[in-house]
Parts: sequence; structure tokens; C-alpha cells
Amino acid sequence: MSEPLWSTKINVRTVSTNPIVKIINILMAILEFLIGIRRKGTLVEYDNKIVANVQKYSFWVFKNSESQLTISKDRISAVETATEKFLIIFKATVCTIYASGVSAPTAYAVKTSYKEIKEKAESWIGV
Repeated sequence: MSEPLWSTKINVRTVSTNPIVKIINILMAILEFLIGIRRKGTLVEYDNKIVANVQKYSFWVFKNSESQLTISKDRISAVETATEKFLIIFKATVCTIYASGVSAPTAYAVKTSYKEIKEKAESWIGV
């Protein structure tokens, strides 16, 4: 596998810019932490593909499950990037990838700036 060109963390719970959903996500994260569940994910760009990795851990350290979605850059037909701010503490940047061969659009709440993900999305579709 080639070296990654770019990488960012992603939110692996419900993707939304709605403040109520974000509060529920925070409460669920706290509850999961207290009972020993930990989730993490990354979105990684390579020369010819985009890879989304999601891992779930039990008792904070034992890997329970892992999933990987690989999307060829040639198959990406559109990428939607959105950001929404509500008050000061509720901010979300969402990247939705539309690709042929994937049953549904894939949306990720990325932990990077809107400008950076917008530039990456434009490079993925060749604009």
C-alpha cells in the first residue's frame, strides 16, 4: 500500500449538524466510555483511493470490531461538503461522498476545517 497523502479523524456516531443530535452524541459517548466502549475512525486519502476505517473497542483496549470502506477516486461522482455553526460550541463539518458501486451516499463528520475538506473534495472529483 502506498503512503497516505492526507488523513483526518471522523465522528463514528450519527452524522448531523443538528445541535440536539450532537448533544445526544456527546451523552452517548460519555455513557459508552463509562461502560468501556470506545470508537474511533479515520478518513485517509491515497493516490487512487479514499479509505474510511472505523474501529470499536470493548473495555477500552480490546478491539471488538473493525470495518474499512475503500472508494476508488475514479468511482467518485460527487462530493458534498457542508459546515454549520450554531452558537459557539455546536459546529459540524460534514463530507458526503457519492460513488458508483456504493449502495448509499457515505457521510462522515470530519474533524478538520471546512476549507481543507472542500479543497480535498474538489481534488477527488478532478475540479
